[in-house]
Amino acid sequence: MTQKQSTGITPEMTPESEFWWEKISEHELHVQACHDCEKKWFPPVYRCPYCASKNWEWVKTSGQGKVFSWTVVHRAFDPAFAEDLPYTVLTVELEEGAKILGRLIPSDDRFSLKADMPVKATFYKVGDQTLLGFAKI
Repeated sequence: MTQKQSTGITPEMTPESEFWWEKISEHELHVQACHDCEKKWFPPVYRCPYCASKNWEWVKTSGQGKVFSWTVVHRAFDPAFAEDLPYTVLTVELEEGAKILGRLIPSDDRFSLKADMPVKATFYKVGDQTLLGFAKI
C-alpha cells in the first residue's frame, strides 16, 4: 500500500522489540500475551505490564480491530515529518484486546473517522523500514 511519508526516524531496536519489527517486515502483526493473567499488550516489554509475569509469548493477531481514538498531527514535532503534514495517528483496539498505534492509511480518510470504526493492519515502507498502519475496512 502506498503511504505518503517522506522520511522517518529509524526506530530503536531493543531485545524486547526485535521480534515485533521482524514480523512487521513480514507483514504480520504480533503482540505479547501473558500466560498468567491472559492479557495482551503493546508496546513490547520484557514482562507483563499487568501482573509482572515473565511467563508470556508472542501471538499472531488478525490485524483487525476498531478505532479507539485518534489525533490529526498538523505541526511536525521533528523536521523529519514536516512534509507529511497533516497525518493521522490511530489508537486501535485489536480484536485480541491489545491497543496499538499506527498511521491511518490513506491519510485523507481522516474526514470520515468514527470511534469504533473497523480497521485492519496494513504495512508500508519508508526506505528499507516496514511500518505499521491501519486502513478502514
